[in-house]
Amino acid sequence: MQSPAACRVANIMQSLIKRYKSVAATVINNLNTIFRGARGQATGFLRRMSVTAKETPLQEERTPN
Repeated sequence: MQSPAACRVANIMQSLIKRYKSVAATVINNLNTIFRGARGQATGFLRRMSVTAKETPLQEERTPN
């Protein structure tokens, strides 16, 4: 059987671990949300650029012979 002090330490450690797991999960979730938004913006930007590129024909450069 554990001493009361050992039980208290074990309970404190368990509550700290639970708290840090919760904080870590929140941080990971926030990062995923941020990156999902950034990826969406980048995809939208690339899509707009490709549409612009299709609408604007390239000007051929003439090189002197």
